[in-house]
Amino acid sequence: MNTNYPFIKSKRKEYYSKWLNNHEKWKKRKIIVAIFYVVAAAVFIAVWVYLLLVEPFPYVTINEILLVLLASTFCGMIPWFIGIALSMRWKSKYGAPFSHMRKEFLLVDEKGLEFGYIGKDWKWEFHQRIIYRIEYDSIINIDIDRDFHICTIRGYASLTPHGEGPLQENSSVEFPSWPPFYFLFSFDDQDGFEQYVKGKVYPGVWGKYKGPIELNSDVQSTLRGLLLYLD
Repeated sequence: MNTNYPFIKSKRKEYYSKWLNNHEKWKKRKIIVAIFYVVAAAVFIAVWVYLLLVEPFPYVTINEILLVLLASTFCGMIPWFIGIALSMRWKSKYGAPFSHMRKEFLLVDEKGLEFGYIGKDWKWEFHQRIIYRIEYDSIINIDIDRDFHICTIRGYASLTPHGEGPLQENSSVEFPSWPPFYFLFSFDDQDGFEQYVKGKVYPGVWGKYKGPIELNSDVQSTLRGLLLYLD
């Protein structure tokens, strides 16, 4: 059985905004962006106030109004565009990895799951098609955060870029030596996905990651003795 979960753009926007607005570094920089917007509005208004104070409104000509409108717009747009540029840069930086994903898809079959998206290629443009594939019996841990709907997967997987440039070759990635893979569950039927995958993975795999299993000293000594005996 192959199930392709429909991507819902509104969910993606909602989940991404909620997660990003909770990011501490972005919250601080969002204040800086807001300051630039306020300065832009203040400059625009200040030019008009200055005009009215210098020369009463009834005596202002059409040419003067157009000139002041052009000047106030030009002066106000400078901090406005600076705010936009900083906002785009910081959203891309602190919104990663989700800010580097476009047109996501999720496919589930009998053997494993597959998540794909359009990512930034070696030219830093959205042209790189990337597919993440993992089999159920290779999953060490999988969980979906209920607050931000972030799906986190740890296991032995393959990450395959398709496109032009240095990243066009396939690359096999092994967890946990490589960081966990994350994506926003911006798809339909999250509950159905959870129930199906829970029935496919090993018991205890689904849930909050508690870290690698640590063996106490007695168990370690027993295992070492067993290995020496077998050797």
